[in-house]
Amino acid sequence: MDTKIKSAVIQTIVSIILLFAAVFLSAYFFKKDLMDFAAATVNTTGIQGLAAGIFISDILPAFIPVDFFLFLAIAAGLNDFDVIAVCFVSSISGGSFSYASAKYIFPLVPFIKNFLKLYEDKVTDWLQSYGSQAVIVSALTPIPYSWMAYTAGSFNMKYRDFFLASLFRLLRFGAYYYFIKFGWMSYGSV
Repeated sequence: MDTKIKSAVIQTIVSIILLFAAVFLSAYFFKKDLMDFAAATVNTTGIQGLAAGIFISDILPAFIPVDFFLFLAIAAGLNDFDVIAVCFVSSISGGSFSYASAKYIFPLVPFIKNFLKLYEDKVTDWLQSYGSQAVIVSALTPIPYSWMAYTAGSFNMKYRDFFLASLFRLLRFGAYYYFIKFGWMSYGSV
């Protein structure tokens, strides 16, 4: 197995373990408070608020991790299928927006183009070495999907290839959702 992929797999396993531990400890110490906060947030914004949060997370690198919104949905007791479907569609939409921005808009704005080049170096090697497989890896792992979307757009990857590779986000949302839910339910009932 290639060192970069092996590193991404290890990073994913570690992040899942840490995520599970964080959710379990949150449920152990703050379950009632978190349920109240999640219910208030979801009652105010609805599932559309979660969709907007995911969308923004996948267009603004390092905004709020998408897993936060999954955790919020679980603590609020939303329907599993609805949450995974809405988050998946929002993520693909956000990634597509990032891709299109990097391909069509950012080249026209030198400041943004230069700023992105400072950060995209970390994912450029992946994209040049693996092509659409790099997008699959970022769709499944903690490697920032938004940066990969920007990089794919700026390197003029075919949108069809980017989109098909991005469909692996569904697996990521499903797996992480149930890891979070398992951690949440491990301490008492939801």
